[in-house]
Amino acid sequence: MRILQSIVSWFAFDKEKPHFVLTEKYERTKSKKDSSDSANQRNNSPSLTDNVNALKKIFCSDVQNDLIVRTFRLGGRIDAAVLYINGLSDSIAINDFILRDCMRAVLPKELQSLVCYTTDNIITIGEVKQTDMLSDAVKAITDGMCVVFIEGEKTCIIADTRSFPDRSVTTSENEKSVYGPKDAFTENIRTNVSLIRRHVHTSDLVCEMRPCGEESNTTVGIVYRDGTADKSLVNEIKMRIAEIKIHDVQSTGMIAQLTDKSPFSPIPQTLLTERPDRCASYLHEGHVVILCDGSPMAAIAPVTLFSLLSTAEDTYAKPPVGNIMRFIRALGALISVTVPGVFIAIAMYHQGFLSSEIINTLIASRKMVFIPIGAELLLLLLVFQLVREAGMRVPGSIGQAIGIIGGLVLGQAVVAANLASSVVLILVALTGLGSFCIPDYTTQLASAYFRILFVIAGWAGGFLGFGAAMLVFIAYLAGMKSYGVPFLTPFAPKTHTKRGGILRGLIGGKNREDYMQTEG
Repeated sequence: MRILQSIVSWFAFDKEKPHFVLTEKYERTKSKKDSSDSANQRNNSPSLTDNVNALKKIFCSDVQNDLIVRTFRLGGRIDAAVLYINGLSDSIAINDFILRDCMRAVLPKELQSLVCYTTDNIITIGEVKQTDMLSDAVKAITDGMCVVFIEGEKTCIIADTRSFPDRSVTTSENEKSVYGPKDAFTENIRTNVSLIRRHVHTSDLVCEMRPCGEESNTTVGIVYRDGTADKSLVNEIKMRIAEIKIHDVQSTGMIAQLTDKSPFSPIPQTLLTERPDRCASYLHEGHVVILCDGSPMAAIAPVTLFSLLSTAEDTYAKPPVGNIMRFIRALGALISVTVPGVFIAIAMYHQGFLSSEIINTLIASRKMVFIPIGAELLLLLLVFQLVREAGMRVPGSIGQAIGIIGGLVLGQAVVAANLASSVVLILVALTGLGSFCIPDYTTQLASAYFRILFVIAGWAGGFLGFGAAMLVFIAYLAGMKSYGVPFLTPFAPKTHTKRGGILRGLIGGKNREDYMQTEG
């Protein structure tokens, strides 16, 4: 008993911790933003000191010095101040085009509006606007702009002096191109809009910017061609984005999830891409592109199954070559999803479909394997996903080594240890190659769900179970809609579209044929 009490005393199990311990029961308290909402929504004060003190309180200047407050005298006789975040605004532009011009300005004796005169005649910044709301000033400062307050004026001046560090335009990492453009999106939404406008040279291209996220106020861009995109589609996307009520929005992937009406569906409802030329192609067809500041990806809506299986290079090759690539890609996706289920159904229930030589090979490969063939197949599919995930998360130089270890060493060791047969190992490798033919990464992950479903169905009921699962799968795809567009368009329902399904025709269609006949 004494030993037990000593242990309890040593580890201090009988004493309460005097400090606060964060547990799962901790509830989120009001943030600085929540407590200062009333202050943010009020109008500016005519007093320069009151406005500066209010912004210092909002930006916690008592514990940090990121907010720069530079007081000066406008025209040498009126007190004023410029406020900005250190590192987000261009201090050189503020010194040259705001402070210097305002200090050296000569003010008339009689002015109706000092703010308007300063905006029109003194400040030499390209983009300038005015506001009398403190919340607008806070939003502008957090976006990298600077705000100018003048003593006795309720209206302040917002000047665009944004100059925060960002990544330059580089080549695409996830969507490689042989013939097409090499540029890819960055984390700066302004740069991404410029890249899209570089490919879409039309005056009807519209980019609507709006905040998203109750606390983050992340800038989201809705890009579409006015008159080409359906108005109901654009309004539907706007409505879904406006319904987002979470505190923090950081990426386009989060927006795609929050605007998805089928959150538990593994199949994506939007196409995520990092290529501006691909966005331009879909914009010309009436689709809508969603951009998010801080994310190098764009979401294209609506999409179909054939959009997820297409690549940007399909239009850069002639139809005979391009159709071969598209057919192999669709065949690889079909093999990846269905072949494991068909194999398990034949191996367990329908051996008559196989020749005696194949049956003897299969029996010989499984002679020492003690695991049921269905469990063996599921185990190897799981191992394949583990190797794939490990190869993606480790650094690039180590990722190749992970693939070699998983594909060669681990596969050979599994066969040598009689944990799996060589035939099933070859089948899993073929399935993995088929899944890599799917261009969209999210669709690759979604195919794993249906692959396992078909394996279980074929294991349980042979061709009957596999056929029932396939019927449910096709019905599920036919019933899906991406922002109101059927997922199997143009085949279910049958519609006329410029974008083909698996095969495509000549670029230009009938117009090109008429042109060639005229030239001939």
